[in-house]
Amino acid sequence: VVMSDTFASSTTDQWYQRRVRVAEETLLSSASGLLNFSNLDVKTAVENKYINRDTKAKTVHSTLANHFLAVPDLTERKIEELPYQLEQAGKFDKLKQQLVDLRVFERLYRPEHKFDLYRYWRHIEKNTAHRSDESYKTALARGSFPAGMIVSHLLYNLAVFMEDMTKYGAAEEIYNKAIEFYEKASQKLEVAKVHVSLGTMCSNLGRAEEAEKMLKRAEYIYESEKGTEAPELAEVLNRLGILYTNTNKFKEAQSILIRALRIAETSFGKGSLISADIIYSLGCMYLSDVTNRDLDKAEQSFVEALRLKEQALGDWDPEVSHILNRLGSLYVEQDQFNDAEECFERALLIREKKLGEGHSRVAQTLKHMITLFEMQELYDKALEVGEKANIIFRKTFGDDHVQVSEILLRLGSLSWAKAEASGTPAKDKPQAKEQGRKYLLEARTMRERLLGADHK
Repeated sequence: VVMSDTFASSTTDQWYQRRVRVAEETLLSSASGLLNFSNLDVKTAVENKYINRDTKAKTVHSTLANHFLAVPDLTERKIEELPYQLEQAGKFDKLKQQLVDLRVFERLYRPEHKFDLYRYWRHIEKNTAHRSDESYKTALARGSFPAGMIVSHLLYNLAVFMEDMTKYGAAEEIYNKAIEFYEKASQKLEVAKVHVSLGTMCSNLGRAEEAEKMLKRAEYIYESEKGTEAPELAEVLNRLGILYTNTNKFKEAQSILIRALRIAETSFGKGSLISADIIYSLGCMYLSDVTNRDLDKAEQSFVEALRLKEQALGDWDPEVSHILNRLGSLYVEQDQFNDAEECFERALLIREKKLGEGHSRVAQTLKHMITLFEMQELYDKALEVGEKANIIFRKTFGDDHVQVSEILLRLGSLSWAKAEASGTPAKDKPQAKEQGRKYLLEARTMRERLLGADHK
């Protein structure tokens, strides 16, 4: 686009164009028709020369977007290029229109494009009033699905996407729609799959009774349809083991997780991802069981699970960050602060890069870092990461939410601790104490609204 404009404005460019064509052979690379500079310095020089202003860059991206909008078919190239060009051009309304096309969602919700889809929606929600959950629910309400689309699979993937976007209400609604479609088609194994996902989400949201009911239902279906050693049981039993660990039923958790690991290693191999997940769950159980705590076994489990995940998924997968968080927390307990900080910093970098700086999982890592710095009496650092977490939680859950009140309590106690610390200059102590009072007052007021004034 840039070069054609340049040539069109000149009358003596034939010699120059020939030189450019020669340069193309060494300076440009082509991948499926997409031309790019093979040398970063040349790329930067061209950008500075021709599109060094934001308005010019947006004009170029807008021109490219219009080109791909005119392509009638949903080719792979169009799927890759059109959303990106609309995003870079700042045309978020048009980008939203593309993404709510269920055919486009189905093509983008694949491993090679999935994280781009998350990013597009984060930018849309940041720059417009559009919301991903409302937009997709509206699209589903129309009830017209493209020919050839397996609706039940689409619904399941869309529900998982909503959960990943922390749109839990929409996720639950769409999971239940997926169950309805699978049951109508008598696809019992698929019904069980959805129960596992929905049960896991309920478990993560603290709805333990609902979670156990759904997971037990999935276990029953798999055993009835495929036997007591069915490979699918490894995942269900792992989820049940996690639930029992979280509800302090450690004997039940250990028994179920050992059975799950046996089935996983028999069915998928000792180096499989599901085996890594179960080993991680066992590590959490060893760490959480206050009566029979075994920190050595916990660390061994986390390190082995991390090794298997990195081996299978690479160093930058969000699943790797999950294990790094837990390993870092274990190191904090053992006063291995340097090792802990290394784990948290790496987890934070992975999550910001793959999920976005405003994702709730980024805030979860920041919460771990609060504890790390608090244990070392590094109150300024603890308050800094705590404030970042506070901003993310407010954006994710709104200004009135238990998660927000919890982080405010942490910030309040940190501010008071800073005011009492001997290393804090005397002139800074009154301000720290006053800030702590404000945090704690806001947290109390919020909890009274959410839980009632008599809640203990």
